[in-house]
Amino acid sequence: MLRKVASLSLLSLPLTSLDAAPIETINVTAMRLSEPVARKAYAKSVIGEDALQNAPQLRLDDILRTVPGLGLFRRSSSMVAHPTTQGVTLRGIGPNGAGRALVMLDGIPLNDPFGGWVPWAGLDANRLSHVDILPGSGAGPYGNQAISGVISLNSRLPRSFAGWADARYGSFDTLALSFGLADTFGPLGVTVSGAHSESDGFILRTKDQRGSIDVPAASTASSLDGSVVWSLAPHTTLSSRIRWFDEKRTNGTPLARNDTSARDVSMTLVHDGRRDGPDIQITSYWQNRKFANIFTSVTDDERSQERPVLDQFDVPAWGLGGSALIRFPIASDSHLEVGMDARRLSGNSHELARNLGAGFTRLRKAGGDQMLVGGWLEYAGSLTNRLSVAGGVRLDYWRIFNGIMRESEIGTEALVRSDDIANRNDNLLNGRLGLAYDVTPAMRVRLAGYSGFRLPTINEFFRPFRVGNDITEANPELDTERLYGVEAGISFSPLNSFAVTLDIFRNWLDRGVGNITLHEGPGFFPPAGFVPGNGSLRQRLNIDHIIADGLAISTDLSLSSQWRLAVSYLYSRARITGFSRQPDLVGNRLAQSPKHSGTAEIEWTPDNNWTMTAQLRLSGARFEDDMMERRLDEAVTADLAVSRQVLRNMTFTVRAENIWNSRVVSQIDRSGLLTRTDPQAFYAGVHYRF
Repeated sequence: MLRKVASLSLLSLPLTSLDAAPIETINVTAMRLSEPVARKAYAKSVIGEDALQNAPQLRLDDILRTVPGLGLFRRSSSMVAHPTTQGVTLRGIGPNGAGRALVMLDGIPLNDPFGGWVPWAGLDANRLSHVDILPGSGAGPYGNQAISGVISLNSRLPRSFAGWADARYGSFDTLALSFGLADTFGPLGVTVSGAHSESDGFILRTKDQRGSIDVPAASTASSLDGSVVWSLAPHTTLSSRIRWFDEKRTNGTPLARNDTSARDVSMTLVHDGRRDGPDIQITSYWQNRKFANIFTSVTDDERSQERPVLDQFDVPAWGLGGSALIRFPIASDSHLEVGMDARRLSGNSHELARNLGAGFTRLRKAGGDQMLVGGWLEYAGSLTNRLSVAGGVRLDYWRIFNGIMRESEIGTEALVRSDDIANRNDNLLNGRLGLAYDVTPAMRVRLAGYSGFRLPTINEFFRPFRVGNDITEANPELDTERLYGVEAGISFSPLNSFAVTLDIFRNWLDRGVGNITLHEGPGFFPPAGFVPGNGSLRQRLNIDHIIADGLAISTDLSLSSQWRLAVSYLYSRARITGFSRQPDLVGNRLAQSPKHSGTAEIEWTPDNNWTMTAQLRLSGARFEDDMMERRLDEAVTADLAVSRQVLRNMTFTVRAENIWNSRVVSQIDRSGLLTRTDPQAFYAGVHYRF
């Protein structure tokens, strides 16, 4: 493998920023309109451009994971996490593989049309200007998938001839390269960027549980991103973007591999009325995904042999969608927004299944189509000089159709399973209301209530899967998830050098989808068939009622011109409060949902050339399964980074992740086999900007 030096300048990552000072106008960004000022009634945190470029972490999802309660299904980096577990959630509310948060890039959804997860390896932090994190159910302009909130990624604006080159190298023979180039040509702004990463990876098993079959979880990923922004008039822009991404992985054993590819195209028209007329935004996008994956099972206690148990050799999916909104100015700081959106999704999984030792004997096809259409009406403005309000309603229609689950014998083509899956549809009404009151110039209090929904993904409806000896069946009868929430918050910044925020919340999640244990092997259990020893049969089921109570607090303190301290903590207690199908689970915590998470960070900047950042992260204990039998202990990790600016535009950085080499476990199976993540790692690199 090529050996290059890696770069990552280390500045402090804002853990949870306070509401910014009110912006008096709505500005056209590279891809979309900015949010109305009055939406400050809802909780929000921001990670800025410097923090994104100079963060200690290598990948964007790891940077975001420093925000307590934000994470993938399991507590592992996208560097080693299986693609189907890279859905993201906020505030620790019921993590799952599909995710319960909507992730957007310049207003365009990134969630996979088949499974809801996000291709994090294809997103380069160097390309972004900032990330807005909005916890709490979406409603308003967001709709489906935003049931726990929204993560909004915002690209840098193109400007006259500017760019960057970045190279990083370190542990596990990991290499990461990226570049970007932007320029303006009269009314046109053009940006082209690309990234490539490759890593030999590390062995996922602990030393005492490894066998000869265990190999490092290696990966290779490449991406290209090109965008054009055309100023049609002084306050009107048309932007278009093309994105390409490809990734290949080995998931810890020689035969357990997967490939992912993505092709995205989008266009956005934005007109800023400058208060004299309405603001208009129209978006359209197309997503194309291809996925292939092999699940295997180790067949002996010495872990010296493996057998493929599910070969998803072709999983194509596509999504087509768009939105349109018009925002009418009512007063100098008040707006009425009307909009609608639509999304059409389709995906199928072609699989080889049922390998009992002599090869696969069955061919399976599973998948279907979804359509969602929604409209919303929302007001945001000031009622008095101190009191702001934002709120509105949203109506959605969804439809599931063309569902298929069919299995046939290979060779004879005899049909052994063909589920009769009915088409379904429904309408859903949601809303939100928030109030913000400025008690003093230094203190603001907020109250908010909201509701939202999530339609289970095509993957959850129709595609079963297997990890080792654990089998999870799909469920075409799943219902939509509904979330209702209330929260209150206070922001206090008596000094320019000190700020603190506190939020308390309660969420009621009805019909939340979980992987529920039905049987434990060995034995034959329909519809899966034989479940081996140390294995279990699960099915995706709607849990009647879940309640999540929580508290989030963050502080930011500048001790001097050289020292800065930031601390952020989240307490989130998510538990099952009603479940008619499995009453024994009532009172249990949700799988992979910790009660405690937090980050503490201290930054020392002795002069303009040097920066040292030390970070401490707490990842609370959690359970792997719904029965609370497989406990994953809490983990505390420390990162340290030192950066030195050697030229006006060049910075060298050295980093150490998980300095103490704490054991971080992301998964445990019924036999006690552990999957580890985030081991000790060291990196160095260079970043050049022009």
